[in-house]
Amino acid sequence: MKESLQIVQTGGSSITKFNSIFSHDSKYLLCPCGNLVKVFSVATGECFQRLNGHCKLVTMICHHPRVQLQILSSSLDGTVKVWDYEDGILLSTCDFNVPLLGIFAHSCYSTVAFVIQQSDDSNELYRFTLNTIPSKTSDIACSLLAKNVVKDCSKRIAFSEKFAVVSYSNRLLVFINPQHAERDEKIRHVLKDNAPAITCISCHPVEECFATGHANGEIRIWFNISDVKNVISSIQHWHSLEVLSLKFSSSGSTVLSGGHEGVLVQWLEDSKNFLPRLGSAITNVAVSKDSTLFAVSLLDNSILIITNYFTIKQTFDGFTAIGQNLPCGICYDSNTNACVTNGKPGHLLFYLPDKDIQLYNLDIVSRNFISSVDLEKPLSKTNILKVGFGGTFDGVKHMATMEFDQAKQRDEKLKFWRFSDTDQQWVLETIVKSPHDGCGITSLTFSPANNACVTTSQAGFAKIWFKHDEEGWLCEMSLSFRDLPCNDSTFSEDGSVLALAFGHTVCFCDISNNEEMQLMLSHSESIKSIFFGRQSCQHLLVAATSEELLCWNVMTKSMYWSSHIHKINFLICDIHSENMAVFTNSNKIFVFQPSDKQPHYSHNLSIDVTAACFVPSKNCHIAWQAKSELYLVSKEMSVHKFCVKSEVDDASNLSRMIIKSDQVTPMSNYLSSTQQKTAKTVNSNRLQETTVDVSKCSFHSSEIIKCGKSLIKFV
Repeated sequence: MKESLQIVQTGGSSITKFNSIFSHDSKYLLCPCGNLVKVFSVATGECFQRLNGHCKLVTMICHHPRVQLQILSSSLDGTVKVWDYEDGILLSTCDFNVPLLGIFAHSCYSTVAFVIQQSDDSNELYRFTLNTIPSKTSDIACSLLAKNVVKDCSKRIAFSEKFAVVSYSNRLLVFINPQHAERDEKIRHVLKDNAPAITCISCHPVEECFATGHANGEIRIWFNISDVKNVISSIQHWHSLEVLSLKFSSSGSTVLSGGHEGVLVQWLEDSKNFLPRLGSAITNVAVSKDSTLFAVSLLDNSILIITNYFTIKQTFDGFTAIGQNLPCGICYDSNTNACVTNGKPGHLLFYLPDKDIQLYNLDIVSRNFISSVDLEKPLSKTNILKVGFGGTFDGVKHMATMEFDQAKQRDEKLKFWRFSDTDQQWVLETIVKSPHDGCGITSLTFSPANNACVTTSQAGFAKIWFKHDEEGWLCEMSLSFRDLPCNDSTFSEDGSVLALAFGHTVCFCDISNNEEMQLMLSHSESIKSIFFGRQSCQHLLVAATSEELLCWNVMTKSMYWSSHIHKINFLICDIHSENMAVFTNSNKIFVFQPSDKQPHYSHNLSIDVTAACFVPSKNCHIAWQAKSELYLVSKEMSVHKFCVKSEVDDASNLSRMIIKSDQVTPMSNYLSSTQQKTAKTVNSNRLQETTVDVSKCSFHSSEIIKCGKSLIKFV
C-alpha cells in the first residue's frame, strides 16, 4: 500500500502571486495557481477549467500570438506548454530543461516568444521561435537578449507593438523590434544616482511610450525612448509607498496603478479617479482587451473584477490562508462540513478541501485594513490563535475563538459564538477580555457532553467555561498544578473525563462533579499535546513530546506502549475513526491507531506540512481512510491529499467543466443540443485526419482555431 500512494495537490496556492490575464472576449480570467492554471468565469465567478499538466510552480501565462483561444504557460519545471483553455486541452510542450520564471508574447510578433531562464549566475531573457518543434532541448533556437533579469520579471518586463523594455532598479534596456533585435541592439537609459528604484513597468500599446512605478510612489511616463539624448519623462505622484502594479488600458488613454494603500488609481490626462478601501494591498492589475473590465489582484489572495465605471462586478477568492503560518491550525466544522483555519487578516476561512471551494471568510476581529506608513515597520495586527467547535446543545451549534496581538502583547479576547439557523450565520454571544492575562493560550476545547469549554495557557491555568442562558459564558472553575504551564487539554469521547497536560504531567478531572484533579501519569519530558482515543480506543490516551509518542491505558492506569520518534512537530486526531497522525519536522508522517504501536501507514513527504486535518469522506481505495480522508496544507499554502495511482488524474482535475455556459435559457438549451450534434460530426471528422504538416504548427501537434461554430484545422 505504501508504494501505491501518492501525494496529490487538490487546491490551495495563490491566484495573485503572478499576473492574471483576461480572455480576448472578456468572458474568462486566467490565473496561475500553484502547479496549474485556473480559468474563472467572469459572469458567474466559478472555476470553469483547471489546466493541469505542469509538475512545478506555474510562473506566468500569456496569450498565443496567433491563436486567440490558446495560451502559453511557463513553469519552474522547465517547460512551456500550449493550452486550449476553453476545452482544457494540453496541445504541446516545449522543454527548456531549466526553470523558467516567465514567458512573454505579443500579437505583433507572431512567430516568436520570450522566456526568462533561471540559472545559478543570473536570470536571462531569451527569444525563441514558435514555428517548429525541437526534437531535443539543445535544438531549441534561442537568442539571448538580456542578462541579470530580476526574479520578479512579470512586473519588470513589458512589450508593445514596436518595442520591449527590460527594467532594473536604476536602468532601462529598450529593444526596438524585439522579434529581430540582437543583444547588442539595445538602447540604455540610466536613472540618476538619487532616483528611486523601479518597481514595475507598463508599455503603451501603440505609441513609443512606457510608464514606470517607483519605490517612493512616483510614476514616470517616458516619451521619445528611441533617442537616448532626447528622452523625455514626466512625473506623477500620489502613492505614499512603492507602486506594486502599473498597467496601461488597451487603448492607452489611461493608466491604472496600485500599491500597499489598497486604492486603485486611474490616471487620466488631467485628472485622477480613485477606488479606495479594497481591503488589502494591490499586487497586480489586468485590463480586458476592450478596457471595460479590470482585474485587481490583492495581497489577501483575492481578485476583484471592476468595471470601467469603478464598480465591483465579481470577486474571486483564492485560498485566503496565503501569507500566514496558520496559528490556529485546521479543524473540522460538522455544521458546514468545511475545514476552518486562518483566512484574511482577522478572519476565519471556511473551506471545502474536496472541491477546492471557499465558503466564506468570517470576520472575527472586526478591524479595517490600514496600510503601514513605513514598510520596514509594519503595523501590528490581532491574530486568531485558536478556534474550537462545540457539540449541538439545545439545537444550537457553538464556536469559540481566541484572538491576541502578539507583537504588542495586548487585545486578548475570548469570543463565544452560536450559529443562527434563521440567518444562516455565526452570531457573537459573549466577549471575555484578557481571560488569561495575555500569558499565551495553548488550547481551546469544547466538551462533547455539555455546554462547557476549556482554555489553557502557559501561565499554568486551565479555565472551565459554562454556558448560561442570561449571563452567557462564565468561568466557573480554574485549575492549576505545581505552577507548571498547561500545554494542552482533551475530553474523552463521552465527555466524562477532562485530561490536562501540565508540563511533563497529565492530570484527570470530572468537571461535572467538581472533583479534584487526579495525577494520572508523568514523564521525564514536557508533553506537547494529548488526545483521547475514539470508538474502540476511547480508553487510551496518546501524548506526544518532542521526541516520543506515548500511549496510556486509562482503565488500568499503566503505560500501554511508547515509541521514539525524532523531532515531533504536531499530533492530530480523527474524531470519526480510531486514526491519529503524527508529523515530524523532517516531513515524515505516521498514521496509527492507539491500540497498535505499529503505524498503519508511514511516508516521507515531499512537502513541508504546516497543518493537517481529517475530513469525513469514504475512500474505498485506502483502508485507513475508509471513514475520513487526510488533507495536508504545505508552508506554501497548497492543499494535498493521499491518492492511489488510479485516482491521481481525477484528484488533480477537480472542478473541470463546472459550468459550460454562463446563462441557461430556452434558446441556449436549444443551441446546446444543436452544438452537441455538430460536435459529434466534427469529432468523427477529426478521427479521419491523420496527416499533419508539423512545420506549420505551433510547437507540435496541430493548431486548431475556433471560428464561430466550425473548426478549421491547418494541415
